[in-house]
Amino acid sequence: MKLFQRTRELEDQLDRFFDAVSESGLVLRAGVDDYLAGRADEFARRIGEMRERESRADDLRHEIENRLYAESLIPEQRGDVLVLLERLDGVLGQAKSVLKTLEVQQPEIPQPFADGLPPLVAASAEAIERIVRASRAFFSELEAVQNDVHKVRYFEKEADAIGTRLRRDLFAGGLELAHKLQLSHIVDAIEEISDLAEDAADALVIFAIKRSV
Repeated sequence: MKLFQRTRELEDQLDRFFDAVSESGLVLRAGVDDYLAGRADEFARRIGEMRERESRADDLRHEIENRLYAESLIPEQRGDVLVLLERLDGVLGQAKSVLKTLEVQQPEIPQPFADGLPPLVAASAEAIERIVRASRAFFSELEAVQNDVHKVRYFEKEADAIGTRLRRDLFAGGLELAHKLQLSHIVDAIEEISDLAEDAADALVIFAIKRSV
């Protein structure tokens, strides 16, 4: 059963918010690939795309919040919805933070470390996509929430495993300690995306249970 009835404009705002969060995962993957390939102009364009998604999501989140209060919609679930949107906004913000770190620090990323980054980014990007799918289901197909929540948790574990391997190999190598720490912090930042997606998924499960009783 759909959470909102006869509120098409609000549904459209939610869809556009979810689109912005979902697209952040795609921009993240493309941005990291551009950075690793040395495509400076393309990487700069990805930074702009990510900023645009974050700005759009922020505006939509505030519009949705105002509409929920102004029109006294779903008072029983309003708090849960606002928490969910805030957490998804945080996931998008962390994706932007990864690209911003690369932009500001301009780290040298040697092989074979560079080969290990795209799979880590892919796992976190998949976690973004799955939490967005689970969130969409919360509003329209409640019984489908758990399936994508399960996949969020899978990709969080995958990101954790890849990150652990990257750090182990990194610190076993011959780079200067400061360089190792810099690259390790980038791994941490990418992993944090999937951690935040899992936090949102954990909250979403509780919200879905509350809706179903």
